Amino acid sequence: METIVVISPYDVMPPVTGGYVRTHNIVRHLSRRYHVILLHGSYSSYKARCSHIPVSRIEGVEYVAADPPHRFAQVLNIGLVRKGRGIIKARRPKVILNEFIWSGGAALSLHALTGIPYILDQQNVEFLRLGRSSPMLGWLTKQWEMALCHNAE
Repeated sequence: METIVVISPYDVMPPVTGGYVRTHNIVRHLSRRYHVILLHGSYSSYKARCSHIPVSRIEGVEYVAADPPHRFAQVLNIGLVRKGRGIIKARRPKVILNEFIWSGGAALSLHALTGIPYILDQQNVEFLRLGRSSPMLGWLTKQWEMALCHNAE
């Protein structure tokens, strides 16, 4: 069975928000045909508030957490790159699926280090279109997306 590595900037379990549910469903569907390794940051802003929700892991999916458990690690997480490189060396996945733009740095770094292609699966265009961010943050987000999109497969 071929392997796919899915990278998320934070732990998506339990799936309590739109993005978490989306990633959970993508991983669940991919796990029917592939061995899926969900490489995720250990930060979750919802864990404490949702501790009463039972967490049921998806059968056949390997969950790998990477420290540090800090909000800033969503954008720059050396732990994701370090653990991802070890996984890629050992398993040689077919592709890296990057969930959420914020973990794009890890996917881009792993692509540069290993040559494994990556797919950017989500963009934050709605934040720019609906004015949900400051002009400077909007400009930075747009530049970040362009860099990731131009290097994705």
